[in-house]
Amino acid sequence: MNKFDEELDLIGQYLGGKRIVHLVNKSKTAILKKLNYEKYGIKEILLYKDSTLKDIELLIKIYKLRSLGLETVFLPKGLLRDSGKMFGTQGQYMVNNKYISSDFTEKFPSTGLLAIYYALKVIRPQNLWIIGLDFYQKDYLVRRSWNTPINVMQEKMKQVSGYKTIESWINEFQGTTFNISTYYDGFKPQKNLEIL
Repeated sequence: MNKFDEELDLIGQYLGGKRIVHLVNKSKTAILKKLNYEKYGIKEILLYKDSTLKDIELLIKIYKLRSLGLETVFLPKGLLRDSGKMFGTQGQYMVNNKYISSDFTEKFPSTGLLAIYYALKVIRPQNLWIIGLDFYQKDYLVRRSWNTPINVMQEKMKQVSGYKTIESWINEFQGTTFNISTYYDGFKPQKNLEIL
């Protein structure tokens, strides 16, 4: 996810004592303050790619993270292949009346979707707690100048069918109870879904 130091000031008390893996995306603002890594016992960083091939920015990010004493791990290769199957090899979404192309074999449409899919495929929890999966129907908890405008993200989620993707995962992973705190009101009742 993106940098969330300010969000930790607001909701950090709920994260104490939990094992946290920080998913770091390509944003230059993704790395937390060292104080927060220490305060919340975050030691592992999951990178948004499966290698550093042709990605000097990712190499620099790895160096910075390791200099903070953090372990970095690459995204499992199969997850990006799955992304291409789910969202298309050449996805498009509209920004300011222009279509933007994106190859979803190289990245997930959002780190939020990636974090959920990673948890389901790799960690395989009995209970998955998801906070803020609103499909951008509401704005971020903390809005920053560098955040992508909300209307752009809404369009992107429509184009990749974000809701339908989550619904298919709820159906596929019946052994996981999805506990979702959300403003989104379109979820259909399912036996392994709890809306908070």
